[in-house]
Amino acid sequence: MMNALPGDGWSNPYVGLAWQRFGRGRDGVDCWGLAVLVYREILGIALADHLEVPIEGGMAEAVDAIAAADPWRRVETPRAFDVAVFRMGALRRHVGIVAGGGRMLHVADGELSSLAPLDGVRWRHRLLGYCRHAALMEAAR
Repeated sequence: MMNALPGDGWSNPYVGLAWQRFGRGRDGVDCWGLAVLVYREILGIALADHLEVPIEGGMAEAVDAIAAADPWRRVETPRAFDVAVFRMGALRRHVGIVAGGGRMLHVADGELSSLAPLDGVRWRHRLLGYCRHAALMEAAR
């Protein structure tokens, strides 16, 4: 893992990636695949393809369990590289990566990855909370 976290500009190379169901690379990503790609390329942390939690009906069903699963911890005050977890309808979930400045890097179904305000109209009422990877908790000490 990197000793120092990059500044706010780290997200720029990840803006404009195509959405692809179960995508895990630069040729296409889903919301969790974008986190997998960013963590691997920037932080040197290999994330599990599906959060290593029981999955029923796809990864979206399990995202709310992220805070209870190693190596994740729920946090109240987000910082860069934390994962923001959102409700999307009754059962679906969505994740974004906190990019700083009140924004997140994310990709939604059928769209290109982009930066969006965490407190924007589309997201603020859907936010369930933030999770931080245990390796990033240790790095902050």
